[in-house]
Amino acid sequence: MKVVVEKASSVKRNLQIEESSEIIDREEKKIIAEIAANRSFPGFRKGKVPLSIVRKMFGDDIAETSLNSAIENLSRNAIEQENLKPLGRIEEKNVKIENGMLSFTITFEVLPEIEEVPLESIEVDKPVYSASEMLVKERLDLIRERSSFLSSVERVSKKDDFVQCDFTVRDESGETVSELSFKDRMIGLNENAFWKGFYENLTDRKKGENFTFEFTVPEDDSKYGGKKLVFGVEIKEIKEKTLPELDDDLAKEFNYSDIAEMKNDVEKKLEEDVAVKSEADFENNILKILEESYSFEVPSTLVENEIENMLDLLTKHLKIDKSRETLRSEIEDSARKRAKQNIILDHLSEKHGIEIPDEELRENLIMAISNEVGYDKLSRPAIKNKLDDPEFVKDVYWKVKRRKTLEKIKELITVKEVRENEPE
Repeated sequence: MKVVVEKASSVKRNLQIEESSEIIDREEKKIIAEIAANRSFPGFRKGKVPLSIVRKMFGDDIAETSLNSAIENLSRNAIEQENLKPLGRIEEKNVKIENGMLSFTITFEVLPEIEEVPLESIEVDKPVYSASEMLVKERLDLIRERSSFLSSVERVSKKDDFVQCDFTVRDESGETVSELSFKDRMIGLNENAFWKGFYENLTDRKKGENFTFEFTVPEDDSKYGGKKLVFGVEIKEIKEKTLPELDDDLAKEFNYSDIAEMKNDVEKKLEEDVAVKSEADFENNILKILEESYSFEVPSTLVENEIENMLDLLTKHLKIDKSRETLRSEIEDSARKRAKQNIILDHLSEKHGIEIPDEELRENLIMAISNEVGYDKLSRPAIKNKLDDPEFVKDVYWKVKRRKTLEKIKELITVKEVRENEPE
């Protein structure tokens, strides 16, 4: 077998392969013999049919299968001979059979060659946040919000009130728009009410007031954008939100003995949260600097894999209401960065001999399965089903390995702590 390797780019390889066409004949004989041995033919005992009859019955199919099998075997041997590791799909082209020789070209991507960067020379900022009084106050205000209640008021409505009302909505032709008409609906008077600027038509109104107004729906509404609608409204009740006092009574609602204990617990949990935020931002800084420090071409195969993974997350799990084409254009740069970061982490993993003991991998697999199927649905069949999925196991394996590699990188780089008042 003759193999000529062409380096089309730093990550793309073309292998021109040539071999005697006799290999096709050998593959054909194997296929015919296998068919004759395993299939039944009328008038012949199983395994006793003449090979000439098999060739006559399946001639075209056998010829095509023999050629494909020969190309597949030669491609595999050539890749092994040249010590290459293809990424993704292998394309074949220029298949020829001339003068007793079979020749063709296969094309695929490989990982780029990476020039070493000494990690000891890299300095990375680690933001260190504090649980400021403002953050503690915001957290306590959230607790008050959770215990807030609505109470009726005898005055005109104003921003941030809630009005209970009946709506009758008609279009420009006078037809009722049933899906926008309702009774006893509670509406918060803020920008989250229907469309931007809509709530302002419901302010300065009295309980029992009946009125109509016209409203042109903003263009960005996919269904009613640009349409002029007429709203008939009856205000039945005006309510305002009341926040409870930050005192012992409120603390007891959340199973604390007094307000001091609740504040202490809030501060403790906030310290834990900002520590997690600090570590996450530190790791993002590491990945960003590594990405800037290494220079190489990122294989399109790996970028495409990242795009597909991100699209699945956005559309299937997060239920983002956008087309895959729109999302693809929005995430392509992020996918390329993530692919490059993974290449760097995998390179450093190999360089520093990062390994995952079987028991550690199994613990992480069980945790990942629990997160995916739900702890309450965790069972032997559920675990077995996911462990039998090679893509799932592979994904968890690489996540764990890259996580351990990142921890090793933290030991080698220079860390510069930067004090920050509070996280954004």
